Amino acid sequence: IGLGIPAEPLFRSRSIAVAIASHLTLDKNGVITYQKVVEMAGRNKNDLFATARHWATMNFNGSDCDVRMIDKESGCIIVQGYVNNVAENIGWINEYNVRIRPVLKIEVKDGKIRLSVTQSSYDVRREQSAGLFREHKVVDEHWDIKSCYPFVEYDDHPKTSAKALVMTHLCASLYIKRAEEALRHSATQEQNERS
Repeated sequence: IGLGIPAEPLFRSRSIAVAIASHLTLDKNGVITYQKVVEMAGRNKNDLFATARHWATMNFNGSDCDVRMIDKESGCIIVQGYVNNVAENIGWINEYNVRIRPVLKIEVKDGKIRLSVTQSSYDVRREQSAGLFREHKVVDEHWDIKSCYPFVEYDDHPKTSAKALVMTHLCASLYIKRAEEALRHSATQEQNERS
């Protein structure tokens, strides 16, 4: 998932978002998918599934995130996460707080795991400050990623959309990395116990 993105501060999030988007493809439904296949030589499907199930149920059991599906026969586990305040932007009139709900899919078979993270939209709380001719207002909005900068040239909130994409990318990378580390760690632990 590393894209060789320059280490720039988030105030340059638009250029970073453009770099990330140049390596991403939205599917026909406007969804971003990050995917990694991990070789787990010598591990059978049942062991991998049990480990993945344990990790998923321990890490996705909060009030805002949960396990959506566990299917041992197909070797598939689907969990939905929740990240509050993944991006924030304060402008002259509007303040935006972006939340994401990434979906992690873990598919196991003998000697292999496929980890996929999908994201289709941002949940946004927009707070409009009071002014001379306007009242203070708080509005919850739903932004489809396919309608946000940099996937469209113009939107009403390009800075916020750019920050949200950058942070979504980082969160997806982290989900995949954490799942892979947990599954590899359990494999190393089992090998050490057998020795």
